[in-house]
Amino acid sequence: MLNKNILTILICTILSLFFIVLSFYPDYWINFFGFLSVPPQLPAFSDFGAHLKFLKCKELGYALYESCPEIIKGNSTYNSHPSLWIKIFEFLNLKNIYNFNFLVFILLAFYFSCLFYISKFILDFKDKIIFLFATISTSNLLLVERLATDCVIFVLLFFLISNIKFFYKYFLFFLAIMLKIYPIFALPIFSNDKKRFLIGLFICCLGFFFLNDDIININKNIVEFSRVFGYGSRSISKGIYIFLNQNNYLVIQNYNLFKNFIIFLFLFFVLFIFCFAFFKKELININRKNFFLIKNFELFLLGSTVFIFTFIFGSNADYRLIFLFFALPYVLNYYQGKNKIIFLFCLFVSLNSLFFENGYKYSLTYYMNVSFVYFCKLILLSYLSFTFGYVMKNYMFFKNKFI
Repeated sequence: MLNKNILTILICTILSLFFIVLSFYPDYWINFFGFLSVPPQLPAFSDFGAHLKFLKCKELGYALYESCPEIIKGNSTYNSHPSLWIKIFEFLNLKNIYNFNFLVFILLAFYFSCLFYISKFILDFKDKIIFLFATISTSNLLLVERLATDCVIFVLLFFLISNIKFFYKYFLFFLAIMLKIYPIFALPIFSNDKKRFLIGLFICCLGFFFLNDDIININKNIVEFSRVFGYGSRSISKGIYIFLNQNNYLVIQNYNLFKNFIIFLFLFFVLFIFCFAFFKKELININRKNFFLIKNFELFLLGSTVFIFTFIFGSNADYRLIFLFFALPYVLNYYQGKNKIIFLFCLFVSLNSLFFENGYKYSLTYYMNVSFVYFCKLILLSYLSFTFGYVMKNYMFFKNKFI
């Protein structure tokens, strides 16, 4: 009988090869993802391949964060990623199609392996099936189809809950920050130990120092998803702004002021729920050797913090919801009764938001679809913020080191 680890590697390799081979046949690529209700783009892995186009723009003399319509076709001609991406693509010579496909193969294989590893911390077999269905949601399939850079960040942050040495964890944490900025929100994963937390905080500050210019330019170029397949305060503020102005209900003169008000509102909302759980819930007696519970805490903190804080401060495409896969073992193992049912219902609606992407985007039907999906995401935010406060309280205290 095959060893489980070997079987996992074999399955992940086959899956990765399947998508690589499928990408060589554009018609099959379109039909396969179209059948799964995922809007396909050509060439395959278009989000990841977009860095090659920005590299070409750089070689033609364009500044990194300027528009480059001669080369970039599609939704946005502006780069919204840190400059390190271009340097990596240049260094690895990913203009070579063989190098590009080999790296895609490695990334997908690692990503699928991460999902298998996470599933090991789900106790009940039925809950493992629920986790499986979550991974074949339209949001996750869209991530694979585009090979969004969130896939790379997911794999890098995964190592924060692995058993590798802390030096390597800090390095990968720093690399993740340099590639996408928002991994700073994973800092609470280090909060069980004062020394490690301070080192993690220093790495975040170091990342901000090196990315200072990039952050300013990225903020100008960021696309605010006011569609059903997005989430975050900036998506909500943009959607409300468009709805009110399009229907002449209320003309908002200063959009930036309105947007900042919505961000502040969500920040206060999350802080209130977090504090309520943190100060009201009782500490539980945790055995330091209870590896399973501690690992569930780590996974939950990693997934929930990325979702919560990208919700507060960002505008995100739904494939970033993959970070909720980290939080699912805790939810499936410890949520009970109606709380579990409500959470999972809202989760599956959110992960499959593309099913609600229909109709004219300024029609009443479309706004109703958007409102329903965003309401589900708001419920997820509420549950995760409350549990974040509870888990954080126990996680910070179980070694009696941090406070």
